[in-house]
Amino acid sequence: MGDKQIKNVSKANEEIQKHKRNDNDNYKLNYHFSPITGWINDPNGLIYYKNKYHAFYQYNPYSAKWGPMHWGHAMSDDLIKWEHLPIALAPSEDYDLEGCLSGSAVELDGEIVLIYTGTAKDDIQAQCLAKSSDGIVFKKYGGNPVIPQYPVDGSRDFRDPKVWKHKDKWYMAIGSAKEGRGKILAYRSNDLISWQYLGVALKSVKKDNCVWECPNIIPVKDKHLMILSSISKTEAEDECVFYVGDMDYHSGQFTAEYKNKLDYGTDFYAPQVFYGSSDRIIMIGWMGNWKGERVTERDGWEGAFTLPRDLKIIDNRLYCAPVGELKKLRHNHTEYLDIEINSSHRIKKTFGNCIEILTVFDNKYELNNYAGINIYFSDNEKVSILYDNRKNFVSIDFDINGKNSYKELDASQLRGKEMVFNIFIDVSSIEIFINNGAMVITERIYPYNPDFQVELEMVSYKDLLCVKQLNVWSMNK
Repeated sequence: MGDKQIKNVSKANEEIQKHKRNDNDNYKLNYHFSPITGWINDPNGLIYYKNKYHAFYQYNPYSAKWGPMHWGHAMSDDLIKWEHLPIALAPSEDYDLEGCLSGSAVELDGEIVLIYTGTAKDDIQAQCLAKSSDGIVFKKYGGNPVIPQYPVDGSRDFRDPKVWKHKDKWYMAIGSAKEGRGKILAYRSNDLISWQYLGVALKSVKKDNCVWECPNIIPVKDKHLMILSSISKTEAEDECVFYVGDMDYHSGQFTAEYKNKLDYGTDFYAPQVFYGSSDRIIMIGWMGNWKGERVTERDGWEGAFTLPRDLKIIDNRLYCAPVGELKKLRHNHTEYLDIEINSSHRIKKTFGNCIEILTVFDNKYELNNYAGINIYFSDNEKVSILYDNRKNFVSIDFDINGKNSYKELDASQLRGKEMVFNIFIDVSSIEIFINNGAMVITERIYPYNPDFQVELEMVSYKDLLCVKQLNVWSMNK
């Protein structure tokens, strides 16, 4: 593994054991993955290897703030219950002494190969390899870095390699920028060691002063899906977008046919996509952002993963649905059927702070202006999710712990005779899936009392509404 790597990995693992979180800390997530201690951000190297799911992630074990990036490591049988494993990568060599940044993982000859960005002094970024035969202990390649510098189309922002195989060749997408335009750069290799630069796979249409990072390119049926995260060098909001299109493997160019936002919430960034069991396409993101609140920092930890999501493309539209394995966490089921309301209907029952809500509205009442659900965390705190089928938008209104935000989102991609809200609340997070993931909204929330008990209110304005079903489950792993 290398003496420096062994020493620094051991030191980091000792630090984790020394500063384990208190199980009673504020806003501790129940069924989402979060660190034992310290800071996490991007999921890295997601891979299904020897019938196990492996998740690596950007990790600072020494502080609840971003710092020298290590690769944390966890393993799961089912994407839901994760076992924390020893640190996989620690900064140790001249080429990654400032941090082992984001990357991906592939299997080659029975080994896991990690491909990551090493950051050297003066923020010099280069692409590197590490291997493991047991999936636990990783040895850095002696010839690192395998791509030592950015090409003429790139810049010092040159990071987050995503590697996949097409026929008998390996391909790599790397995030970059130049002259104010975000870019994804494409490479090809026979052996993961020697890489040929192909050119720019995709770039921003206009100068937006953003760096494109954390790229994903993955075949889906007869199309390709590209996902990227755009980080702004101004005060503009960072965002994740997806493109559906075609990949030319000879030139490395990606031709986009359709583009949209991947998640409409504030706290979703740097997702990674990979093949799971039975060639499912699964995505996990960082449930956070670079400009957000750092409420849990005071408890010695910060950051979490989103729920894993199954991806499908239907008519060029991307659907991101919560994985079916989550159903194993359901218990204490409460069900209401055929609720007819004219204005509002408050459910006089409390449901705890770790729950799943599944509600189906019959969309046949076409004259409704608004229909939706109010989720109360206390008498003065709520989240309102409303669908306007006349103007065709979804509004989401947060009023939590004295802070308010309101969004109106274009709902033109929502189709069907029913409107389905599938909502997951986990103490300090809420993930809202509408119509099987045609629209997703992810937010970290921090109610005044972390031990809140949710109450629900079904709402309709103007006309009679039929709520075909309302299901609520407690969720506990």
